Amino acid sequence: ARLLGKRDDDQYELGSLSIDVVAARDLVRPKKAVDGFFFAVVRVAGEAVLVSGARDGVAPRWEASVSDVPLYARDVAVHVAVYSGADTSNTSRLVGEHVVRFTVGVDDGVDEWLELDRKKKDAGRVHVVLRPRINTASSFLSTIATGARAEENDEELTKTQLIRVAPGLLKDLRYSVMRVIYAAEPLLVMRKNIMELLLWQSKPGSFVALVAAEYVILSNLIVPFAALCALVYAGTRVLIVVRTPGRVFVPGPEFASKQELIDEAGRIKDRTRVGARTSLVTDVKKVLKYLERAADALERVRALENDQRKLVYVIGALGVLALLASYVALVPLALLVARYALAVVVLYLFTLWSMYKQFPDFKRQYGVGVLARKALALLKGHASTMSTQLRARGLRERFKGDATALALARATHPEFGVRVRDRKQNLVRVHDAFVGAELVDWMWHHVTLETRPRDDAYELAVALYKTGALRQRSHLGAAAA
Repeated sequence: ARLLGKRDDDQYELGSLSIDVVAARDLVRPKKAVDGFFFAVVRVAGEAVLVSGARDGVAPRWEASVSDVPLYARDVAVHVAVYSGADTSNTSRLVGEHVVRFTVGVDDGVDEWLELDRKKKDAGRVHVVLRPRINTASSFLSTIATGARAEENDEELTKTQLIRVAPGLLKDLRYSVMRVIYAAEPLLVMRKNIMELLLWQSKPGSFVALVAAEYVILSNLIVPFAALCALVYAGTRVLIVVRTPGRVFVPGPEFASKQELIDEAGRIKDRTRVGARTSLVTDVKKVLKYLERAADALERVRALENDQRKLVYVIGALGVLALLASYVALVPLALLVARYALAVVVLYLFTLWSMYKQFPDFKRQYGVGVLARKALALLKGHASTMSTQLRARGLRERFKGDATALALARATHPEFGVRVRDRKQNLVRVHDAFVGAELVDWMWHHVTLETRPRDDAYELAVALYKTGALRQRSHLGAAAA
């Protein structure tokens, strides 16, 4: 009842309604109207919730609004009426009216021009915007009601009965969740301890855990370490039985009511919480995000099943992997790869993952995907630089002893030489040409390496031109090799 917003007359608030009466047009003034003013009145469930101001003219603009009008029924009828007059006294006359009906949780609202009717005659139009907002409880009720109507064998519940049983259903749902939390207390405690180690809340303990985990994985001691942990756990239990033989079976606490179990589960939840307290909306959004990811994965599987070619490729790849795994010699290699991959994952959890968990902005700037893309771009740039250096070295060996020929070959190289492209001068297109100034700049940067004056690069370009290797195609200096 507290969640739904109960009134004194046993009615529950399902949501609220925002109403905007914007304007009207083509209004027909009644015959007995005393003036040319118009105003609008909006009623919900027979109660006036909005009265606009009086405006003159047959196309008045009110811009009147009201928000947070409570809704206590799933089927809502909004009555919009326009009157002629300066106030709501008995001298005002009805111009026209219109009734808007919608269902809470099903319809999105109204934003349109409504036709006013008076005595089955057109009396103009009015622009009304209705925006219903429903709370979480009413959404839950709408879902239950839809499911009850869809199932033919289910009991047909009226709206009043559904509203009356909804608090009990919500309470039972909460009790079930708390039972799960109470039963999973050891797992929650283990999760909290692991999270505290990963988040470095105890720096010596986290450092020792990181070193021990890496040593166990890289030394191939995973199975012995797991067996040792199991023996230690069994040994502690045996010691407890030996020391206290009369208390072999320790019964759990007995709860006199459901509320006691809920309180105990709440204390367990607070005791094992990691990080800040989150609201119910945040938890629901997180669960929905996981469900969406699972649905996307299933959709990809279904799409793969429908695409026969990809399905054949996948089956072939799995067959090849099965054949490779059948060779005994490849099993140690696979175990070695898996061991090193596990070591990398543990290192990631203790370093980057803890940083991402505590500093969300750090993840957006230095996430794994971002770092991978930067590393790939760096490798591509390094590979391109090495390829350019190898090509330049090949040119030097080819034209060894002939500096002019080497400079010409480097300057006209299609990858790292002067940019050669089509140019236009006086409406005449010159193909495969470059400007002399660009050649001089390139010589200064790549041949003289900016260690000598620019005039030396200019003289070298002139020497290339005089050899006849370059010819001029325009009076502005465009040349071609």
